[in-house]
Amino acid sequence: MYKKICSRCSNISYSSTNIGKWICSSCLNDLTSIKALTVDHTINLAQIKRKLELMKGSQVFGRG
Repeated sequence: MYKKICSRCSNISYSSTNIGKWICSSCLNDLTSIKALTVDHTINLAQIKRKLELMKGSQVFGRG
């Protein structure tokens, strides 16, 4: 999967291919000439667990 960030409105657009015409779905800016970035879909379970542990209790004390 690929993504491009619109230079006009900063919206992130996603696509399964990086070829062909690419238009921003938010402001209709032509993104075709902008370099597509590869989206990383890996899941780091250890990192997610650490973040959840840090958030634990934050709702009770109004920090979240």
